[in-house]
Amino acid sequence: MVKTEIFIATRKRLKLSQVALSAGICTQATLSKFEKHQQIPTIDIMGALCARLGLTLDDIFSLSPPMQSQVNQGWAELLAAFGHQNQPAFQRLSQSLMTETLTVPMAIDVMLMRYFSAVCWQPDLRLATQLIGEIDLKLASAQQQYLFYAITVHYYVRRHQDDLAAATYHDLMQRQARWVKAPYGVLMGAVVYLMAQYQFDVGEMTAATETAAIGITAAQKHDSTAFVENFFWLLYAAGKGWQQPQFVRQEVLLNARLLAKLHGNNQLLQIMQQRGEK
Repeated sequence: MVKTEIFIATRKRLKLSQVALSAGICTQATLSKFEKHQQIPTIDIMGALCARLGLTLDDIFSLSPPMQSQVNQGWAELLAAFGHQNQPAFQRLSQSLMTETLTVPMAIDVMLMRYFSAVCWQPDLRLATQLIGEIDLKLASAQQQYLFYAITVHYYVRRHQDDLAAATYHDLMQRQARWVKAPYGVLMGAVVYLMAQYQFDVGEMTAATETAAIGITAAQKHDSTAFVENFFWLLYAAGKGWQQPQFVRQEVLLNARLLAKLHGNNQLLQIMQQRGEK
């Protein structure tokens, strides 16, 4: 449901003409079409227009209770598929989810998850580049920005821009105290995983195991299993050179394999098979 009447009433209360409100944001014609219920501008335009009026996007866009319930259920399923890295389920759910029914934070989350998918799962750098241009970081929370840049580290690696990857990684590490202490959820799990995976990829095995252990501890504390099998796998793979008992390594590997099977994380299962860890 689009509450156009609130938008128009606020504009008139502030004594702003359509020309004045749209200046520097969009054309007057675009604003006029929105107020006439003919067309909804893009999210970045709507965000800027609302900000100029002292409104939020949630003030203008809302859902009926039945629709909200349907969206919430689909949203929960999408987050679970992403956190468990069940790629077929994630692709199906992300395509069926009606993004126009989402709040702005949820819509940004979807864009970030699709960006993650394009970089880490497919990979499709053309799609990833397109998504970079569509994600408006000015509307993103600090947590969403951490995830964006953590994905971008791997985006640069895929493009063989190692200097940019390293610079972005070190910038994030300077803020580690913030993202490590943030409330743990699916998207924060993705941040911790991406950082640990990059550390592993560049040979910083001690750092990789420490970050993976942080992820496991945070997930357990918040009763989450998002990305946990990847953390266990990194502990096992990065710790192969350690003088640790074989039964400890096997227990870690068993946890990784069981969770990957339970979650439908086929990518990790394929990596294990390629490494001969059946």
